[in-house]
Amino acid sequence: MALNISFLLSRLLDESESLRFKIHEDEKSQERGDNASPAALAEEIIEVKKAIQPDSFIIDLGHGDPTMYEQFWKKTGKKATILIPGWQSLSYYSDINNVCWFLEPKFAGEVRRPHKLVGNANTDNRHIVVGTGSSQLYMAALYALALTDSSKQPITVVSTGHAGTRIGWALVKDKDIAQKMTEFIELNTIGVSKDSQLRAAKILGAVSDSCTNSANSESFFEFGHRLMTQRWKQLRDAVRTSGLFSLPECEEDIEDCERFLGQHKIITRSGKPFRGDINFDKYGLFVERLSNIITF
Repeated sequence: MALNISFLLSRLLDESESLRFKIHEDEKSQERGDNASPAALAEEIIEVKKAIQPDSFIIDLGHGDPTMYEQFWKKTGKKATILIPGWQSLSYYSDINNVCWFLEPKFAGEVRRPHKLVGNANTDNRHIVVGTGSSQLYMAALYALALTDSSKQPITVVSTGHAGTRIGWALVKDKDIAQKMTEFIELNTIGVSKDSQLRAAKILGAVSDSCTNSANSESFFEFGHRLMTQRWKQLRDAVRTSGLFSLPECEEDIEDCERFLGQHKIITRSGKPFRGDINFDKYGLFVERLSNIITF
C-alpha cells in the first residue's frame, strides 16, 4: 500500500498543475476579450476548479508498486546503469554446467552479496534458481515438491523489489528440487531474460555497494526504513483522525470495508481472498480523504 503513495501524490500534483495552468490561460483569455463569452469562460473555469479537488480522484490501493524508491535510484545514477550490446546474450544458455542452466553467473554472484551483508539467508551450498518474478518460482517449487518427498526443507524465494526487472530467485539446498524447479521454468518460459538478469545484477550490486560505502550517504535499506517509517506514521495519523478505522479492522458497524471505501473512490483488496473477514482490508487503510492529507 505504502508503495503506491508516491505515485499517487505525483499524479495528483501533475494533474493539478496542468489544470491550474488551464485556469490561468482561461482567465488571461477572458482579460484579452477572446471570442468566448465571459459567461462561458467563467463556467468552464468553475468546472476545471471542481476537477482538481482531491475528492475527484480515484485512489487505487489494490496493488503494490515500488515507485517510492525512485528518488534513491535517481541519486544512484550511473552506478546502477548498464549498457548491453546487441551481440550479447544471444544464446538460450548461460552456464551449461549449472543446475539452472539459464542463470547468468554475474547475477548469481550479486545475489549472494546482499544476503551475506544482511544475513537474512544462507547462500553457502545452495543452488540459485532464477525466475520471472517470485510467483513463477512459487509455482516451480510446488511443481518440484509435488514430484518428490514432501518432507524436503522449505525453499527461500526472494524478489528484487525492483518490479520492472521481473526477476526473483530461490535458494535451494536440495539439488533434485533445484533441477525440477529449473525444469518447470524451462517448460514454462524456456528460461529467464538475460537482459533482466544483467540489469538486476547491476541493481543488486548498487544495493550492496550502498551498504559497504554508506559513510556519506544512506544505504538502500536505510532509505527504505526511513521512508516506510515516515509513511507508516502518516497512515496511523490519517486513520486516527478519521475515527472510523483502527489498524487493521473497521471500528464502526461496516460489513464490507472494500465496498465502503469503494464508495469513497478508494480501490482496495478485500480480506476475503486472504482468508480473512470481509471487514479486514489489507491495503485500504490509508485514506487521504479521511484526514485531508493532500491539499491544494
